[in-house]
Amino acid sequence: MFAESTGRINESLPAVWGGPDMDSNNSTESPDLCKDISFVESSFAVCGGSVSDPIRFRVLGPMEVRRGESWRTVAQGRGRVVLGLLLTHRSEVVTANRMIGECWTVPPESAESLVRRHVMKLRRILPDGALLTRCGGYLLDADAEEVDCAMFECLLHAGREKLAEGRADEAERELARALTLWSGPGFTGIHDSPVLEAERFRLAELRMLAVTSWVRAVMAQERYHEAAAAVRRILAGHPLNEGLWEQLMASLYLAGRRAEALGEFQNLRNRLVAAAGMEPGCRVQRLQQAMLDDDLEEILRLGNVEGRGSHR
Repeated sequence: MFAESTGRINESLPAVWGGPDMDSNNSTESPDLCKDISFVESSFAVCGGSVSDPIRFRVLGPMEVRRGESWRTVAQGRGRVVLGLLLTHRSEVVTANRMIGECWTVPPESAESLVRRHVMKLRRILPDGALLTRCGGYLLDADAEEVDCAMFECLLHAGREKLAEGRADEAERELARALTLWSGPGFTGIHDSPVLEAERFRLAELRMLAVTSWVRAVMAQERYHEAAAAVRRILAGHPLNEGLWEQLMASLYLAGRRAEALGEFQNLRNRLVAAAGMEPGCRVQRLQQAMLDDDLEEILRLGNVEGRGSHR
């Protein structure tokens, strides 16, 4: 199923990706789109994985379409909105009126003809027969494995299922595959479509879920030093995400770095007080107390560490 990638994986990927912070009610920081998560690429290589390329449509970064062996970037403008709507409703009819409503706040009199023009231009770059005309609208004929965001969600679901079943090595592989499909914020360059902006935020939350699940898979294999290094990188883009701080503290403690783990609690507290005038939440405070008490079972529970990894 997974063929060799065609240079899809970038050296530097964004850490916030234009979406809200996961697992935190406190984060208000602006997106920083230049943070490195190349540790996932390393994991992917170690696992022996490679990214599938039946994919013909990319929206997890610049919007691109593959026709034959070549990729073409979809020009900025309303054509991207039209294609984005078709991709998010693939195999469903998207009416011309729906496209008009997403493309213009106040539609011009020529809106219908402009939509037809955008569809015509898209057909020039889309695979033959992919964009079909149906009564009152248009339909994009594409399977889930041909659209990167759909493939990402399939891999995320599979990875989390395997993690829940205790198959951490397989979970790590699936989650790494999911993450390597990204090269930037979802639906890059689209700012005036409420539907696609909501979809971009939804995908950003799922991306953070994939990253934190990947960290859990690494910790479940007792690779605590690696997990700690990875979480530090993620925190550069999410400095107020308490769930990430819990993972960092737990991984440091389990790596035998107890003093550092407790010091990170103070770092979190300082950030929260400075940014929002508030103390860390009850859960992370309980984690700190468990570390002071050397309560390994509670640390594993609060740190979302699967299994009973040894303290070393």
